Amino acid sequence: MAKRRVRPPFWRRLAIFAVAVLAFLLFKDAVLPQSFHDLKLGARSTERIYAPKTVYDAKATERARQEAMAAVPNVYKVDESVTKMQLANLDRIFEDIAAVDRDETLTREERIEKVRRLIPYDLTPSVYETLAFLPPETLRTIQYWTKSIVEGIMQAGVDERELAAARAKVNEQLILAELSAPNRLVIQELARHSIVPNVKLDREKTEENKKAAADAVEPIYIYEGDIVLDYNQVINAEVLRKLELLGLMQQDKTRPYAGLALIIGMLAVSLDVYLGRSRLFLAAGGEKFALMWLLMLAFDLLLIKGFALLTVAGGFRDGLYLLPAAAMPLIAAILLSEGAAYTLALYGAIAGGIMFNERIGTLIEFRAFLYLLATGLAGAWAIGTAPSRSRTLRAGTVAAGAGIVAVFTVALLGGDDLTLLSAARWTGEAVVQGLAAAVLTLGLIPLFEAAFGILSPMRLLELANPNQPLLRKLLLEAPGTYHHSVMVANLAEAAAEAIGADGLLARVGSYYHDVGKTKRPRYFVENQLGEERPHDRLSPWESRDIIIDHVFDGVKMLQEMRFPQAIIDIAAQHHGTTVIKYFYHKAKERKPETKPEEFRYPGPKPKTKEAAIVMIADTVEATLRAMKAPTRAEIAALVERTIREKIDDGQFDHCDLTMRELDRIREAILATLSGSFHARIEYPEESASGAGSTSGGPEGEGVEAERRSSAQ
Repeated sequence: MAKRRVRPPFWRRLAIFAVAVLAFLLFKDAVLPQSFHDLKLGARSTERIYAPKTVYDAKATERARQEAMAAVPNVYKVDESVTKMQLANLDRIFEDIAAVDRDETLTREERIEKVRRLIPYDLTPSVYETLAFLPPETLRTIQYWTKSIVEGIMQAGVDERELAAARAKVNEQLILAELSAPNRLVIQELARHSIVPNVKLDREKTEENKKAAADAVEPIYIYEGDIVLDYNQVINAEVLRKLELLGLMQQDKTRPYAGLALIIGMLAVSLDVYLGRSRLFLAAGGEKFALMWLLMLAFDLLLIKGFALLTVAGGFRDGLYLLPAAAMPLIAAILLSEGAAYTLALYGAIAGGIMFNERIGTLIEFRAFLYLLATGLAGAWAIGTAPSRSRTLRAGTVAAGAGIVAVFTVALLGGDDLTLLSAARWTGEAVVQGLAAAVLTLGLIPLFEAAFGILSPMRLLELANPNQPLLRKLLLEAPGTYHHSVMVANLAEAAAEAIGADGLLARVGSYYHDVGKTKRPRYFVENQLGEERPHDRLSPWESRDIIIDHVFDGVKMLQEMRFPQAIIDIAAQHHGTTVIKYFYHKAKERKPETKPEEFRYPGPKPKTKEAAIVMIADTVEATLRAMKAPTRAEIAALVERTIREKIDDGQFDHCDLTMRELDRIREAILATLSGSFHARIEYPEESASGAGSTSGGPEGEGVEAERRSSAQ
């Protein structure tokens, strides 16, 4: 049966468009930022101006970094090559002097003069004379002491400004040396002249320290609520620069109006989708309310609050865009209802707007509210009414797309800098949150199913797969029962959807409601292909026990396979406490005192709408299968009689079906059956002696229908 539209889409959308235009006209002035473009340099302020938002002051930050770098002292390092060069010079001097000492052809004056020329320093005359006539052993001792002193002092580093102090250390090094006065003087003179500055600027280390000092400077922000210009303050270039940075010197209306148009358009589309295809519904089961509260607490108070602390307190403003809050409405859409998903999306947006609020004097941070509302609503819409793993991933992708639109909407309304880098970063963060929401949903659904006993559509779709072991067993071992179950499933799903019950649960429950018949398939009429009927050899009481046992066998099989309790309940309740009429009448023929209670199923009676619908569809299909070419009137009478008998027998006493819902169930079953049975052509009646009096006539049909219904 086609769903009746409350209102044609054209008029609904026209009304939404009119409201959107009116909203734009009402709000267009409110989105324009306050402007102070008429302020003059050098004038005194007549008002106090607060920063309307928090912005990063790049120029002030750079100025602070330059000051920090300028305060870093230069780093110097010891040039080892200078030390090595000076030591090498000393070695060369002593080698040359040793050669002079070995030359016995030189006169005294020639020897002293030659030593003077070998030494590049201006020394005391007595030093040259001492060096010219030193024995080799003494010369080596002096060489050793001189080099040791020079190397020790220069390795510590000799700054040009501290050269005199470094040379003065030579005497300190010679205090413990047992040397003659002339030899001590030689060492002092050579060592002092050999000590030269070897400390130079370490440019690389200095630049590294300056960079570290610059990096240590915290970014400078103009925070929302800061006083940018106070009363009677002189307006200088710095004040004007800050006002320009805050967007308070601009009169551009294009960006705010474009942002307003985007948000109104997005909300209008969401409203159209919501009015066109959703109906707010939340099952009254306690476990579903518990799950809804858990989603509110776990996501809104923990996940959103955690992200708010990390982003607001940590200064990572764009961290909001990584929040996978769309997982909450996605889980609600799968386990609760579409209406619950929209409700939780709105709740999460409001909670996020409050928790991410950084503004002074406001309740909700608009950026967070819009972003969370857009991603939540988009995810709930995209997953639809038939959730699956693929649709969940698609919903995450749609949530990511909505997040991207929301990000740029906020940027346009807030006057944020739209650069290629920021656009790429925001887009990437929105994509990550959408995919993360989908993955988080898929990971948590099995956990929530097990914890709350809620059966998700994805789990039902898995159970509806014909390759499921029990369905394969039913098809191979009891093919008639399998096809009967498929027909019951079609009827039950249509009837359940007609009254707003779980159509998918009714369908899957129908697939498995008779699985117990696989224990003794030949004892059920739909599996008997013209062969001898086993019940003809049994007493009515034995047949009764076999028929009843298929319910217990089915429940046991489903429990052993760890099926969800909702499916097990349908299998246990689909006959309720109805009477097995065919075998009851046979028993009464043998023992007139037989009571109907002896041939009743043990129950329980249906406790859910889905179980009651499966009971009706099972009886109708079983009875109808035995009728030959029934007319529409006969089918309608059969459905009406079946429902009336169940009501009179009290089978619906434990479920909350109303008479209006039973009427809709009847109409849905008739509409579904109308496509399966063609209209019957009425032929003139033949004489009582003709073919019309065979067992295929009305009496035969009635007996077989009762037998088949009882055997179901």
